[in-house]
Amino acid sequence: MAEWNVGQIILDEYVIEKELGRGGMGKVWLVKSNSTGRRFAVKQTLLKD
Repeated sequence: MAEWNVGQIILDEYVIEKELGRGGMGKVWLVKSNSTGRRFAVKQTLLKD
């Protein structure tokens, strides 16, 4: 899994604000849209080879 960090911008639109949780399937992040100001929870899945 590529590491995401607080303050990083993903997809040229969403700023990672904080990690909400983690588990065996991946991590859940709070992100904020730059264009609308709305916040979303995004799951970053863990993929194993």
